[in-house]
Amino acid sequence: GFANEETLANGMVQPLNDLIDKYGPNLKKIIPQSAWDAVTLKGQIMAIPRFAAGGTDTDRLLYVRKDYLDKVGAKIPTTSDEFLDMLRLLRDKDPDGNGKNDTIPFGGRQSFGWMENIFGMWGVDPSANTVYNNEVIPGYLHPNMKKALEFIRTMYKEKLLDQEFLSNTGSIFSQKVNSGQIASYNHTVEQVADYQKAIQDANKNVKVDVVAIPTPHGTGYEGPVGNRKNPISVSTIVMKTSKNPEAVVKLFDWMASEEGQVYVDLGIEGDTYRKEGHKYVYDASNDKSKNQRNVFAVTPLYYNAKTIPARYAPEAAQRIDAAYAIARKEGLPNPTVAMPKPKALSEHPELDWYSSSMIQETMTKIVYGELPVDYFDTFVQNVRKQGGDQLIKEMTAWYSNNKSK
Repeated sequence: GFANEETLANGMVQPLNDLIDKYGPNLKKIIPQSAWDAVTLKGQIMAIPRFAAGGTDTDRLLYVRKDYLDKVGAKIPTTSDEFLDMLRLLRDKDPDGNGKNDTIPFGGRQSFGWMENIFGMWGVDPSANTVYNNEVIPGYLHPNMKKALEFIRTMYKEKLLDQEFLSNTGSIFSQKVNSGQIASYNHTVEQVADYQKAIQDANKNVKVDVVAIPTPHGTGYEGPVGNRKNPISVSTIVMKTSKNPEAVVKLFDWMASEEGQVYVDLGIEGDTYRKEGHKYVYDASNDKSKNQRNVFAVTPLYYNAKTIPARYAPEAAQRIDAAYAIARKEGLPNPTVAMPKPKALSEHPELDWYSSSMIQETMTKIVYGELPVDYFDTFVQNVRKQGGDQLIKEMTAWYSNNKSK
């Protein structure tokens, strides 16, 4: 989100529409509409958004070991049923060829982490809000969550999902992926090249091939798929007390120019990079101020078509490019991007997906088969009675006041 509610409510923030029209031609050209929408309240632009990397709003994708798929004769799935078929082949056909039944078809993490795009096959994200039946509701209450949970229950029961997924910490998860034990997983767009390298380094005798795949569609579901869109990471607000608001806009506009982007990404010519024709050659070992520059950056820090070849080997750059191309085509609407924290969440912290053992316990029991899938309906009614209705009312009111056109 951006800017705390008091600052906005007290009218201390300078709307930027006119200044951006006058001094922000590069900002207008480079920042996607979704990012402007995220920082626009009642038609007023309240901040300069730093948009998501690579010009994409969604930062998670499904990855598969294409070399494993080829080995077991599996094809890239386009539906949830085909996804299960792919996982079954990976389970049964010993893709790493070590004669043991030890390949984990799909990896997951504590608190259902790194499973966003599995839920996303049905257009839901338990950690994001969504519009349903003219209300803004938490994603974990959406009826499609039931289908997603039933699917994950099948994955768990058939040993297509890491049986230890709910106790995997970040480092255990990475270790399982890097060692080659996990055949498919969910992760961020920009880290695909890092995983490719780590897995290849650990498995010298195989030609490793990690590829991003489009999120398959859940059976019977036609809508958008993928991870929730998060069009902005941080945003810069200009206070009404600012003496030179136009100077702020001019600085950010320069950063959105090619010259500014190259400075943020690669530093200073002759110091941390040099130009050879149209190519940039970067010297990372000499770049001491990278992190300071990134603090101010309005540019995408992971992906810049001109500078990425300078920072990655060609093969890695292509892999990242291919992942971004997929990410740009998918993603779930995120209606409450700039919403201040609702009062109902302060009063009922257990309704927040990230801090709620209540929600995750119910989901876990359904996945483990300790509760029937239909218990989900009872769970929704319970949550609505225990503060959920109030939360939905507040979020819907904020949305209709600030966002609905």
